[in-house]
Amino acid sequence: MNRIGRQAVHPVKMRFTSREISLLYANYNQMVNQLKTLIKRLSEQQISVQRAQLVALKAQFRPHFLYNSLNLIYWTIEDGRAEEAQEMTLALSDLLRYSIHPTSDMVMLRDDLDQLERYLFLQRSRYGRVLQVNVEVEEGLEEQRVLRLMLQPLVENAIRHGLEQKEQGDWRIRVCICRKGDRLLCAVEDNGTGLDADAMKRLEIRVRQNQMPEGKDGGIGLSNLHSQLQSFFGEPYGLRLFASPLGGLGVILSLPLDKAKPASVWSDLLGGDGR
Repeated sequence: MNRIGRQAVHPVKMRFTSREISLLYANYNQMVNQLKTLIKRLSEQQISVQRAQLVALKAQFRPHFLYNSLNLIYWTIEDGRAEEAQEMTLALSDLLRYSIHPTSDMVMLRDDLDQLERYLFLQRSRYGRVLQVNVEVEEGLEEQRVLRLMLQPLVENAIRHGLEQKEQGDWRIRVCICRKGDRLLCAVEDNGTGLDADAMKRLEIRVRQNQMPEGKDGGIGLSNLHSQLQSFFGEPYGLRLFASPLGGLGVILSLPLDKAKPASVWSDLLGGDGR
């Protein structure tokens, strides 16, 4: 776990007496090996460098999150709460499996929401009642096709760069997913430290121009997520920032709907054109 914390993400060759920990490490090692195989296969097929980088980034977890999850599971076992440890082990295993699934870059929205709920389960287990997350999905959108791992990095960034910087108080995150015209909009906002108008404008320019220093915008990264959206769907789509009514920063992603549908009642709340 110390090696993972130092970002040395390699297969772990150790024996454990705990069945739960052995299962967790077996799934982790499988994830690492499948990731290497996937990257090699994409390179052999002469896929563009940009797409290969995006797929590789999409398959990664921040080592810090994995390290904290493993520590949490270990101390839960030490505390004698075996059932909770089993639930956390299975949740982390499913997170890793979903992240490196090789069949398609596109999934149903309900699948990405399930992935987000597994991630939030682990984060709630770590932070307790201080973390409050409200997810609102407009009826009928669960079957829409979205990018795999679209939601989790936005929430991860909200926690890491907004909420963890607060000195005290409850942590609140709101996720709103709706349709507006022929677009699907996904807004993630928090009540964290936020940014002033000038800083937010500068950040959005760096994100859109892919000028974020490596590791500075966390997780998959806002720059890479914006590039991924434009790589798949074209220039009209992508990411923009806004000042959240909750007090922190908000991020809106826009991508095309499978079919044009009536505008959402959330359109006035989200405003703009979703770009």
